[in-house]
Amino acid sequence: SCTQSNAAQQLACLRAVSAWDLFNASTIEPFMMPTVDGIDMPLQPRAMLEAGTFNNVPVIMGCTRNEAAFLKQIPDLVNMLWEELDLMVLDMYGIEGGSEVLKWYRPRKYAKPVEILADIATDGTFVCPTKQAVQLISRHNGTAYHYSFADVPGWMDPSLGAVHTVDLPFVFHNYLEFAAP
Repeated sequence: SCTQSNAAQQLACLRAVSAWDLFNASTIEPFMMPTVDGIDMPLQPRAMLEAGTFNNVPVIMGCTRNEAAFLKQIPDLVNMLWEELDLMVLDMYGIEGGSEVLKWYRPRKYAKPVEILADIATDGTFVCPTKQAVQLISRHNGTAYHYSFADVPGWMDPSLGAVHTVDLPFVFHNYLEFAAP
């Protein structure tokens, strides 16, 4: 734990912490990450969607095919062992849930454990919660459009696939600002 009062010392301490330890220390709800203040944001978004207490305006929500592929670039995860992946998944989802997750992903062909981790994180943190949100909005007679983005633009590393945020230039129609001259 980095408890120094000096900002420079805190930063140095945090930089010395492994990505794995930071990931494990996270208490962020994977559905969304707002600050619930009881005024502007009275509840977690999921609770608001489940109760139907949200502004009923048309929304568009989507994900990229490989949202969490950026994990493949974190040095501590690149060389993860299969046993470490199993322990990580069991820790994240509990024994019963983690076992089910591993049964679902293990039969697929992966060269490295970090590839499974990236797919689990893509589905569990992005794809499934987004689909659930669209379903909850629709259940309460809201209008929700869902997309899945799979294109890998020329400026991206093709080995990562359609990674987190690569869809935004297309959603906001400013693709040309990212294209090479």
